[in-house]
Amino acid sequence: MARASPRHVRPLILVLLCLVIYMSTLGQHATVLFIHSFCACYMQGMSSGGSKQGKRVMLSERLPRIFVPFPIQHALIYRGKYPGRPLEEPWPEGLALAGNWFWLHPGDLAPTYMMHRLFHDRRLATNNLSEADLCFPSCDAQPLGRGTGTELVLPVRPGREAKFGGCTRLTIGVETLTSRCSFSVPYWHSVYLPDRLSLFAPWELNTTRGSLLCFAGGPTLGFHRDAVLAVLREAGPGVFSELTKTRDNNRTTWPPSAPPYAETWELYARSVFSWQPEGETETRRGFYDSWMLGCVPVISRSAACSYAGLYGGTLFARPRPALESIAVVLDDAVMTSGRAILERLTAIPASDIERRRRRMARLAPLMQWGWSVRGNQADALAEALAVFRRAGSGPAGDFLFY
Repeated sequence: MARASPRHVRPLILVLLCLVIYMSTLGQHATVLFIHSFCACYMQGMSSGGSKQGKRVMLSERLPRIFVPFPIQHALIYRGKYPGRPLEEPWPEGLALAGNWFWLHPGDLAPTYMMHRLFHDRRLATNNLSEADLCFPSCDAQPLGRGTGTELVLPVRPGREAKFGGCTRLTIGVETLTSRCSFSVPYWHSVYLPDRLSLFAPWELNTTRGSLLCFAGGPTLGFHRDAVLAVLREAGPGVFSELTKTRDNNRTTWPPSAPPYAETWELYARSVFSWQPEGETETRRGFYDSWMLGCVPVISRSAACSYAGLYGGTLFARPRPALESIAVVLDDAVMTSGRAILERLTAIPASDIERRRRRMARLAPLMQWGWSVRGNQADALAEALAVFRRAGSGPAGDFLFY
């Protein structure tokens, strides 16, 4: 067996030594995040190296057909168009204009979402295996059940692998690392395209943003989060607003005014920026909810690679705006200092903030999981399927939307 050359062994030893030091200094949890972030950045660099300029294409030109057995055994589960229920709230003036968009549902029911979609969206679904490119949940007509999880696996119909770069199955999900047959997609969050269109989409609202910065989430999860929040609170309500979980009988819970999403969405709609620090993973669902309501996310440089890796690195590839031209990306040292965060944000001119919000609005349809049976509406699932098709169709860089 061939032996590794010294010039390969020495860098490996150095990396392992650094890893041991890092782990002993910051702990196992920090090391896991570091490794995942490193992998995400590496895969993002590998996948985006050949990115090419795109052009507009119609949605229907790129959507593959998905085989799903009909009739569905548990039809009652999938009869409603969206999993979950609409949030019926006395919305404040402004948010009420987009009230039909807001729905409540668990964020870990990706398979159930898929079955709802295929039950209603016949542009994608077919019960004729011979005309399908993909299958869900399988190509052998297995009975369908209500699934849980944050990841979708779509088997490729035998004989159609060439259309998808030779993949036998396609995988999309939250925190899924980029490869030839898989990549990450936005969280399954609670903003949908409603049947009855509101006057405005959430990202089109022109609300009064009376707070410079906001935060929604647990106050202690992640690195230095409690210390940063203590400093931000000193700035006062006109600068910083929050909705944080509390400790009650050794349990971390939201305030009793449940559900928390209505308050969280209003918090984002009333703030200019949202602080989105890493927690158990380097990405957060709040990043996407903030995006939906035109609130500019503030993220760390180490987490930026994971967000930039959405859709295999194509979402922020030219000619679309780069991630750094939308979100505020801060060095890790700045991200863990409340005073440094405020100094950076107060220095951003209003014209730059508006440019960021306009760019957010352009990409917002691809950051949400609602769909329309009318026309060629872009959305997260359609974009993911088009990226897989693009990977198997040669070097042309067609985008659904920009």
